[in-house]
Amino acid sequence: MEFTPKRHNTPVATLIKLYENKKSGCVVEARKELQWRFDNLDWKDQKKILKAHLNSGKTDREWAARKLVSCWDDCFASIVKNLWEETQDPYLAWPIVRYFPINYLKENIDKLGDDRNYYFLCLRLAEEKDFEIDESKLKETNLLSVYRNSSRVLSKEKAIDILYSITYKLCTDKYSYQMNNMWPEDEERGYCVSIIKNGVMMDAIDCLEYFEMYDVLDDFKKWHEAACEHLLKSDEFARLYASGIEQNGYNHRRLLMTKKNYYEHLESKYKPTNEKPVFETGYYRVMDNANSEHFLNPLTNIEVDEAELDYYNNIVRKKAMKKLKGEDR
Repeated sequence: MEFTPKRHNTPVATLIKLYENKKSGCVVEARKELQWRFDNLDWKDQKKILKAHLNSGKTDREWAARKLVSCWDDCFASIVKNLWEETQDPYLAWPIVRYFPINYLKENIDKLGDDRNYYFLCLRLAEEKDFEIDESKLKETNLLSVYRNSSRVLSKEKAIDILYSITYKLCTDKYSYQMNNMWPEDEERGYCVSIIKNGVMMDAIDCLEYFEMYDVLDDFKKWHEAACEHLLKSDEFARLYASGIEQNGYNHRRLLMTKKNYYEHLESKYKPTNEKPVFETGYYRVMDNANSEHFLNPLTNIEVDEAELDYYNNIVRKKAMKKLKGEDR
């Protein structure tokens, strides 16, 4: 067998010509080579490659738009503007939101302000007095970032609402709740999971420390400690602690119990009206000495009847179907 070396020394100008000539038979190879070399090329060559990609198909324009987010130059403004106004392709909005004049953004705010771009649009327009932030389109930490990077004043009431809004979303799985921080910190078993040390909450706390809102943070930490103390002294936590189930199962059920406890301690104004969230406990199976099958509720360590088990299984099935249909996001 003979090996042929793969060379990467074809002149960039030659590759661009092959790429732009759709009848060359080398479009795919030229594209791969240009994109592979791009980050290490001179700016003069990079501009030629970006313009060639912007004048090509949708996939190649998207690649160029991603690069323009960090490689912007005003020489691209005209072509990007014309392409976006013609196609309304969302990825072309990425560099527009970041680099186009404020007036252009204000004129096209309804078209540019989708979920992906809205945070960056807020960063650009935060200093505009007539711009009202639609907080429903922003995550709490992104909203705090907008305040942090502008002269807008964050009120104490807004800061409090943000902390408890994050708590609600962690409890109801709208944000991921990590199982890696205990409260207090010096024990593995017998202690609940700290909501304060979750990544999203830590980012929010960092921002509020930047604003020196220490009284808000102190009050929230006192609420957190009171909620934890209530759980640790509860009968259901004592039953779980004494259940003797394996560590992974114990950790999972402790997390569910902790989320349920925080949720119940939230003021009603932070929870949707008439909401009744289901905190799935995940019944686990045990076998008795006669090899008979039983299902126990891990929060109570009590055997559940057939009707309750069917109810739980129906909830799981419905959630699984929503995920398959793309509804549970």
